[in-house]
Parts: sequence; C-alpha cells; structure tokens
Amino acid sequence: MSGLCAILRLDGGRVGVTDLEPLLAALDHRGPDGSRGRVSGPCAIGHLHFRTTPEEASENQPLATVGGRVILAFDGRLDNRGDVWRALPRSPGPLDSLSDARLVLEAFRFWGTGAFSRLLGPFAVVLWDERGETGELVLARDGLGSRPLKVFRNRNLVVAASEEAGILAHHQVTAELCEERVATFFSLGPLVDGKTFFEGIEDLLPGRGLKISREGSHEFRCWTPNLRSRIRGRRDEDLADEFRALLTASVLRRMRAPEQPAVMMSGGLDSTPVAALACRQVRAEAPLRTFTWVFDEHPECDERFYVEALSRRLPLEACYLPCDDAWPLAGGEAWPVHPATPEQNPYRLFHERTYRSAAQSGHRVLLSGMTGDQLYGGTDGWAYDLLAEGRWRDLGQEIAHHRRAASFGSLVRGFLPAWIHRQSPRAPWLKPSAAAHLAGRRYGLPEARHARRPHQARSLLDPMNGHGLAVEAYYAGRCGVELRYPLRDRHLVEFMLGIPTEELYRQGTRRPILRRALAEELPGVILERQEKTSFAPVFFKGLMQKESGWVHELLNESTGVWTQYVRPDWVRSVRKVASIPEVAWVVLWFCLSFEIWHRSCKGDSLSGCLGKGMARRIRSGGILEDSMRESVGT
Repeated sequence: MSGLCAILRLDGGRVGVTDLEPLLAALDHRGPDGSRGRVSGPCAIGHLHFRTTPEEASENQPLATVGGRVILAFDGRLDNRGDVWRALPRSPGPLDSLSDARLVLEAFRFWGTGAFSRLLGPFAVVLWDERGETGELVLARDGLGSRPLKVFRNRNLVVAASEEAGILAHHQVTAELCEERVATFFSLGPLVDGKTFFEGIEDLLPGRGLKISREGSHEFRCWTPNLRSRIRGRRDEDLADEFRALLTASVLRRMRAPEQPAVMMSGGLDSTPVAALACRQVRAEAPLRTFTWVFDEHPECDERFYVEALSRRLPLEACYLPCDDAWPLAGGEAWPVHPATPEQNPYRLFHERTYRSAAQSGHRVLLSGMTGDQLYGGTDGWAYDLLAEGRWRDLGQEIAHHRRAASFGSLVRGFLPAWIHRQSPRAPWLKPSAAAHLAGRRYGLPEARHARRPHQARSLLDPMNGHGLAVEAYYAGRCGVELRYPLRDRHLVEFMLGIPTEELYRQGTRRPILRRALAEELPGVILERQEKTSFAPVFFKGLMQKESGWVHELLNESTGVWTQYVRPDWVRSVRKVASIPEVAWVVLWFCLSFEIWHRSCKGDSLSGCLGKGMARRIRSGGILEDSMRESVGT
C-alpha cells in the first residue's frame, strides 16, 4: 500500500516539487519508507514508498523513461509479471531485476493505455506522458478496485491522490460536504457512482482509466468482466479441482513479500482455507503465524476450538488476541476515525490489535479471508436455475430435502429468479430532504443483469466493495501493515461468477464447492460448519452497557448532526422497542458513526481528521470549510 499524488495545471503554468509537499505530508501514513516527487512542466507527481515486494527493495518512485518523457507512480502489485515481461516487444532486462512499477512503465511505453488491460493484480497508476503535443495525465485502477484513486478537476487544475486528504491539502481545493453521498450513506444503499463525501472529489471507478490534457479528458476501460460466461457440463470433482487450483495460485501470488506474511484468521470457511494453502508455501523452520481474536467473557464469540483443530493439522503458530474489552466505542473520544468517511466498523479495535500485533512481530504483509461472503453470494434462485435447465430429478431431491428440514423460506427464495432479489432498498428512516438527493438513482451495475447471479455480480463488482477495502487499508497502513485478499482475485472472481448456483448452495449447505476442494486440508469440524460466529454480544455490551451514556449523548436530537438526514421520530420509536430489528441497529450505528466523524473534524490539528500536516475548521452545519496548509519536507 503505497501512496500516489499528482498536480496538473491545465492553464499551462509550471508546478514545483514544493507544490507536492502538502499532499505528501497529508498522506504520510502511506509512506513509511519515505517519499519523493518529480516535476515535468505543468505536472508534478509524488510517490510515498511502502515496499512490500522483494523487487522494489531499492526502488524510488516516481520512475521515468530515458529522457523523462514518461513519468509513472504505481501503487499495487503485478501478479502476472512473467506474462507481461515475455509479451514486451523488447526486453528491458532480466525479470528478477525489474520491479512491478518498472514493468508497468515499460508496458505503457509500448502499448499505451492498452497496457492496463494486460495487468493482473491490484493497482492504481498515476502517469504523465509528455510525448504528445500538450502532454497528458493518465490515471488508472484495476478492475476490482483494490487500490483507491481520487480526482479533483476544475477548468484550470487537476489534483489526484490515493486518499481525499491528499487532494484537500492543495490550497485551491475546498472541503464541502457532498450531501448526495451522505444521503446514500444513511440510506444503506450501494455506492454505484464515484462520489465521495467531499463535493468535487471523485473516486475513479474500478476498471476505469482517465486521460486528461489541456484539450479535454477521455475515459477508457482497463478491464471489462465477461458476465455472460456460463460454465456448464462439468463434473463436481472437476469444478472443485479448478477452484482449488485457482485459490492456491491466488494465495501463492499474495505470498510474494520481503518477509513471510501472516494470516488474520478466524475459525470459519473464509480464512482457514487461506491459512491452509499458505502453509504449503512456508519454510519448515518458520511456521505460518496467524492472529485470532479470542473472548473469555463471551465464549459464544470465541473460535479457539476451530483454530486449535487446524493447528493440530498444520504447522501454525497461533497468536491469540484478547478482545473482551474492545467493544464498540471503547475508549471514548480516542475511538479511531477515518479522515474521509464516517463509515465505521463497530469491531475496529479487534482489527487495530491485529495490525499492531502483526507489525510488532515483523510482518508487513497480512493475508485476510475477507470478501468471502461476496465471492460465494447470490445463492437465492437456486431452484429456479435447476428448473430452467430442466433438471427435474435434482430439483425433486432439493425440494424433498427442504421439506424434511422445514426450510420453507429458503425453498420459496430458491424459486424466485435471481434478478428479482435485492431490488432498490427502501429507507423509511430518511428525512424527505435527504431522500430527495437519491431520487432517480439507479441501483447496482446495469451490466450485472447479464450475470448468472446478478446480486453476486453487483456485490463483487460494485464500487462499494473496493471502497470498503480501501477504508480498511487506511487503518492497516497506519500500523505499517499491507492487507492482501486471496479471495479478491480476478481469475477466481470470473470463475465463481460462471459456475452453477448448485456449487454455492446444495441441500441446505452453502459453499459445497469449497468444502469438496479443501476436504484434505481442513479438519472436519471446520468443513462441517454452517453458521458464522457472531460478535453481537460484544456489540450490545458496548452500546447498551459500557458506552450507553455516550450513545445517549451522540443521539441527542438537539445537538446531533445526524438529524439533518435521519428522522428523529423514527430513531425515538425504534429505541423504545424491546427487540430492535437488525436494520434499525445498523441505522443507529450509522448515526453514531456520523456524529463521531463530525466531531472529530472540529479540532484544529490535522491528526484529528484530515491527515498529517494540515489544520482545518468546520462550520456548525457540518460542512468542512477550509484548510490551512504547512509544507512538510519529503
């Protein structure tokens, strides 16, 4: 997780390296190994170094071609290095002497923006190409949006950065709250466009690229998923073998690091396969280290039983992190806040302990099983699929099973076509003024309707997924750790979008393809798990007991900024109910999160909200007004 930033003056004026200093300072947490900037006429590009692959050990980006006509800053990892290197018309040197960034720069020299469709892996690129008459700034992201890239544009200026804080550090950018994005946040709706919480700052969409010059801008595609692909006529055993091969390759690609990675592991079916396959890549004298949250006061949340079962089978060094005291909002005003979004994970302190423990143990890279729900999702409509394919015998067996198990809800959902599920959400808690911002908005990716399972495709490919990982990367990066997601692999995603639904759900069992593929790697107690562990007891302990006073203060209708978007009468009514519905708890948590974020932006120091090296004020309506900058040397 490195950092990128760029400034382009469209009026033809020159920029200097000093113009980059506030941007680099605001993104300081992304560059534990230093930072550097390069300037070429009207464009300046900066890079913050966080070296997590062996090939970039001595590299100092931004890189430039001979003569300096093309300058590149790269954040990410190239998983098909050999393929790209072999395809280059002229060899730039031995493969083991080239970093990922250098390979991308050479690829762009030969193929232009067509190079990005050849790249496999997470990446964001900022590039200045001066070979044309006026020169152009090129921005690009990978198809799954695994690396963030934000953009601000007006008639005379373009500012791009890995995070909003970098853009807000520029003296010509003001921080005005985007009311439409806030309304989307409170609606619990999907993030289907590039809006951020700051007006005028856009998130470059996953799989997209942008070319900007004085003559205008042009958008291009870096990758377009094939959502019409269907895998048919394959035996269960063959599909399981292919799945295992794809997941093994994905884990192996993410093990490329200067030191051995660790794994953030629970006892479930997302992270344990990652740990099991990673164990095959480690040295016998250095067992794989895993980090697991444990609970003595809440045994129903504890997963040591499963971790110990796996440890008896594999060479693991299991590290247990006690988290009974890490309930939501623990620590009061010290609760961690992201500078650019009010979105909060109620179990933030669980993650913080993992990242710090991994860093203290000498790990810069941490593998995670997150995104499994998206990868294996969209199982509604399984019976409809069998019916459409004329597989009457299989359908009869499924119906008989669900009748015996009294799973009538699953049976009914199974007969509904997949495109019926997950229609546009209703949000009766929104105030009319907030709901008005969402009028006419489309729901989900239009192209997802062509997928076998539209909900699965939307969940995997909508911007919200990559956005969530980018938010988590901020917290991990502050601790000096890069997160990697083997389940977030393009080849694996394409495969899972095309397989029959029965490989994801069969006779009441979810993920049958995974259970078959890992049957020889995982112990039976894990393979037989049907439900995930819930941390609800810790959640309610925090909000209803330990932090109830602060919760009451934050939900105060007379001072709460959340009341501009959410109906106070709705909040009052649900708080009086003995058994609050799950969606109501989510809305209440979002109100709390927004209020905490708003308060954190009221301080006079940059560390409070918008990054290191700035200060800002906030007016009473909750809109960030302006920022004072100080130059920080690189």
